[in-house]
Amino acid sequence: MKTISEDVISHGQIQSSVRRTLERLVDQQSQMQLREVDEGLYPQAIRLIQSGRGRDEVQRLCSLTDSEADLLFSLHAPGAVVTKGSRAAVSSRDR
Repeated sequence: MKTISEDVISHGQIQSSVRRTLERLVDQQSQMQLREVDEGLYPQAIRLIQSGRGRDEVQRLCSLTDSEADLLFSLHAPGAVVTKGSRAAVSSRDR
């Protein structure tokens, strides 16, 4: 019985380690995609925003300030609409 308990604990620890490694690899993959040679951070941030990534994640991956993230999300988040003749972005949920 003791051996079974130890095996279950060991398996849980291994599973946690694999989960952390997978999360780290996903983060590294996102960062590598951001480092494409011919593109700046803004186009990459816009793609991430349009793909539904969260504000904190985009800000962290693209090294954006709060103001930059606010502007990009107001312009490019799903549901954001730029009114004709205006540079201001209006979210569809604010209308």
